[in-house]
Amino acid sequence: MLAVILKILQIIGILLLSLLGLVLLLIILALVLPVAYRLSCKAEGGSRPVGLLKLSYFLGLLRARAEYTDALYVRVKVLFFTVFQMKIPDKEADEGEEYDLSELDEALEALDDEEEEAFSEPATELAETQDDGIAEEPAQEDSPDTAESPDDTESTQDSGETDESGEPEETVETGESAESDESEESGDSLFDKIRSKIDEICDKIKKVRSEIRYYRNLYNSNEAKNAIFVIKKRLKRIFKKVLPRKAHADLTFGFDSPDLTGKVYGVYTMIAGRFDRTSSVRPDFERKIFEGDIFCKGHFNLWCFLWNGLLIILNRNVLKIYRSFKHHNKKKEKEEAVTDKAA
Repeated sequence: MLAVILKILQIIGILLLSLLGLVLLLIILALVLPVAYRLSCKAEGGSRPVGLLKLSYFLGLLRARAEYTDALYVRVKVLFFTVFQMKIPDKEADEGEEYDLSELDEALEALDDEEEEAFSEPATELAETQDDGIAEEPAQEDSPDTAESPDDTESTQDSGETDESGEPEETVETGESAESDESEESGDSLFDKIRSKIDEICDKIKKVRSEIRYYRNLYNSNEAKNAIFVIKKRLKRIFKKVLPRKAHADLTFGFDSPDLTGKVYGVYTMIAGRFDRTSSVRPDFERKIFEGDIFCKGHFNLWCFLWNGLLIILNRNVLKIYRSFKHHNKKKEKEEAVTDKAA
């Protein structure tokens, strides 16, 4: 019985090890096998450019195709089965289309007419009610009771004289003193606001100066210089692997901005060695144009990205800079929390 159990466990272990080996083999193949690409683009006589990009991976088992004619079509296949398909319409083509807006104009005019009728009816009713009210109101005559008597006028004058000579002066003085106190308080409050605003501005200036000082010292440190050197070196290796192995171009191009045209031509001069001898690329700095054809193909593998990325991340100088940056951010967050609590 024990021998049977051991035999079963042995078979299970062999199956698990073989499954694990198969998974590792697939991972290694996925990292080592190349991703092949093929790009072609063509434009003639000011017409819309036509482009085609093909990608194949894992010995052609996984394929992707992006085609641009009147719109962008994307399709992904595994073996002979389409697993993803998408169409992205061209915005410029949509903006160039014209639509018939006559029906919309007629609907808006009908809506305006209904609103005018709805507003005109209440106005006429209001005018009629006002005319009726004016006609019904009787003319008012001055009655003898409403007229002021001379005794009343004298009494009011006497009361005014007594007010001028008596208590009203005190009320005026108290009012003036209250106004002066309010003006002093408002002046003090305005001065405090200005002072607090100036203090806030000074604090912000100090924070900006400390940030500039920190990043300047960090950039001038030996760790940062060594880290930048390593990053540039690894990125160059990745860039060389991605560049096409074969390319041809017979192209005249130009953009709205001459600066952008010059920058694109500068990038071409950097990779001109990858193009064959019959290639010809002509920049046009005076007009927007894209005429000619371009073709390139190449391949790269994922191992290049993974290996160089790990060498960048695990570099000692890069880790030191990352820890310093993280510590600086934590310190800044604590200071901001303290200032918020104090406020």
